Amino acid sequence: TFELLFRLITYKFRKLPDFYVFGEMKCGTTSLSKLLNKIGCKGPFSLINHFMSVDKESNYFLGIQGLQFTKPKYYSMCFPFKFNPFTTHHNNKLFD
Repeated sequence: TFELLFRLITYKFRKLPDFYVFGEMKCGTTSLSKLLNKIGCKGPFSLINHFMSVDKESNYFLGIQGLQFTKPKYYSMCFPFKFNPFTTHHNNKLFD
């Protein structure tokens, strides 16, 4: 898709996450993800559309069959830009 190609081209201008949440099945990671989304934290772009991984998992290292760009240097393609010129203010609801 166009979005995938655009993200691949702009990977150098994107940031990596501030923190990672690791967990097993049934340990509350989905609840934590929903709570973080409510306060404004966004999850990664997912290469694979799956109802359980929306704004939660990038599935990046699973890769896509036939495409060989699952290298660690391209991992930042799943995240927002380092600087967003369209954002005029910092919206951090954690400290309100």
